[in-house]
Amino acid sequence: NSTTAFTNTNVAVGYEALKGSTTAANNTGNDNTAIGYQALLNNTTGHKNTASGNHALSDNTIGNWNTSSGNDALSANTIGNNNTASGNGALKANISGNKNASFGSLSLFNNATGINNTALGYEAGKNLIDGNSNVFVGMATEASVSNATNQIVIGNNAIGTGDNQAVIGNANVTDVYMSQDAGATLHAADLNLGGVAVTATAAELNFVTGVTSSIQTQLDAKVSLPNGSAAGEMMYWDGTSWLAIAPAAQDSAIFMFVNGVPTWVGGTPPTPAIGDLYQGGIVFWLDGNGGGLIAALTDQSTGAQWGCYGALISGADGTAIGTGNQNTIDIEAGCTTSGTAADVCANLTLSGYSDWFLPSKDELNEMYLNIGQGNALGLGNVGGFANVYYWSSTEVASLTAWEQYFGNGYQGGVNKGATNYVRAVRAF
Repeated sequence: NSTTAFTNTNVAVGYEALKGSTTAANNTGNDNTAIGYQALLNNTTGHKNTASGNHALSDNTIGNWNTSSGNDALSANTIGNNNTASGNGALKANISGNKNASFGSLSLFNNATGINNTALGYEAGKNLIDGNSNVFVGMATEASVSNATNQIVIGNNAIGTGDNQAVIGNANVTDVYMSQDAGATLHAADLNLGGVAVTATAAELNFVTGVTSSIQTQLDAKVSLPNGSAAGEMMYWDGTSWLAIAPAAQDSAIFMFVNGVPTWVGGTPPTPAIGDLYQGGIVFWLDGNGGGLIAALTDQSTGAQWGCYGALISGADGTAIGTGNQNTIDIEAGCTTSGTAADVCANLTLSGYSDWFLPSKDELNEMYLNIGQGNALGLGNVGGFANVYYWSSTEVASLTAWEQYFGNGYQGGVNKGATNYVRAVRAF
């Protein structure tokens, strides 16, 4: 037995079993059982260990609640706890791994630090070193990598395919049967059937409760489902092939069958976004109630005067968003000179629309900010404005009117006789 006495209740049978430290005070382990040559040889403080077999748990010093049966089983374990090894060389390399269970010679042989692993069979899980929570059942079953996690491998010589994956059977297995011939149910939150669809030999397969058809028909229908080409597109099976149903063009449209074909019905046109092409131009401002302002896509003039220098135009002094149209009407009524900036816009017909006007001071600034060089929304200069001065319809006084430089956004009053660019707008 031991050359140095233990102070607590232990059982040792065999040469140098529970030999422990040469210093008696270090040997405080209790409730250990060692049977065999050098079983629990180095144990000092470990307790409640059971070792049966030559060198079983021989390196253990402070590990607890381990059970080892077989030559060299858990022989390298020093601090690991709650391990069970049965078979020659089972869990031989384990040092600090915990809660492993190994049954079969050389099973989990190389595991050193892995935890919560279970192996059953000769050399089962032998290649595992520091993996966790794996299950191996069958001779020479292996994980895909030495640090595998949560792999389940069942079948002689079966090899895992990856973490969190289960393999049933080795490369020679061709069929997997349920325990009963009919009525068996396979439960899965999401079930992927890979490979080529197989012609049914059984009568039918239930994909949906109460709906039955041949396996081949159901698999063909599911496997051949094409990808859509646009967001919101839906696929419709017409009995022969899949047909695409385009997304609804209108907001609040209703999806219903018309003459047996799924169709979007009704709804209202969707509200455009700033920067969208819409009703003859590009949207640059929205009122939040479905309306807004649109700028023409190109400049209507590169050298027009505001006009009527020296004359004060009654009513043409609106600055706010929504006043540009009335300013234009007032300019046309109070200034009969043709070809002025307001006159060019008032007489414009573009893309079927004839309600264009010269923007007010604030409307012109919204164009600069939202679809011009101001880039307030990150759209860039999608309006295609030049780095020049553009006229507004807002009069300052009898001699001046507001203009804006699109190179930097500056606004100021200028002589009505000056020539500036003109960009017409309209409301929707």
